[in-house]
Amino acid sequence: MPLSVACTIWESTEMNFPSLADWKLSRLYTFTNICRIPARTFLYTAVTTAFVRKTRSKLFIDAGLKVQFLLLLIGKTGSLKTTICETFAEPFNEGSMLRFESTSRALELYREECIDMTMVVDDIFKKKASNMSKFEDILRAFGEGIGRAKSAGKDFKEIIRTKVQGGCIVTAEHDLDSQQSSALRYVSVPIESESIDTDVLTAFHDDKTHARLEGRPTIVQEIFAGWIAYLESNYEQIVNFLLTFQPPPLTLKFKRHQQIYRVLCAVAA
Repeated sequence: MPLSVACTIWESTEMNFPSLADWKLSRLYTFTNICRIPARTFLYTAVTTAFVRKTRSKLFIDAGLKVQFLLLLIGKTGSLKTTICETFAEPFNEGSMLRFESTSRALELYREECIDMTMVVDDIFKKKASNMSKFEDILRAFGEGIGRAKSAGKDFKEIIRTKVQGGCIVTAEHDLDSQQSSALRYVSVPIESESIDTDVLTAFHDDKTHARLEGRPTIVQEIFAGWIAYLESNYEQIVNFLLTFQPPPLTLKFKRHQQIYRVLCAVAA
């Protein structure tokens, strides 16, 4: 489980963020500016790891906020979108990313494994009907928070519903031009290679290799372990903050977009 890994990392390091001000001065706050990765990508991963080991509570659910959307990273070949996902979106489930060429069943099993983690599915092509069908299945699961139901039991009369508790990032080369009902369930994030500091991104990527050889946690793992420990230590205070938090005014036509905006602003705050 990613949470147990995070807690082990946290307890084995000297990081300590007793206040929100200290947290914002930590590496979580600074390295996103240095590397210039899209803020929404990192914030979204932070949202999906907002889980507490002691209470088994879901932070945003406890605060009355629904996190029912996924991210669509859009960039041409060579824009580094896949490398960004490999480096920052899989802190505790490294190497689990699948492509849309995978079978529907493989994608479903992968989603079920990604509890309190970010599922990453690479390379969707809108001109391929089978890819779009798989995308719609994933979109419904994360957009509604409900997995596929299946029958079980001796007489197959028992209904089991799979849990959807985490997030999903999908990469594509072009916008998907989805219908409105689908488009309201994901946030498009354009990626351009010139907007990324490749030297810093390479350093984080190389750190994963060195960490594996040296038997230590990666910098990104330490960052998210600190984030989870911070949430755990200040859980009630953060829930109370979220209950009353109002983001800066922004006119959005659809309620779902308003909800997404509020969630991302809350984490950024």
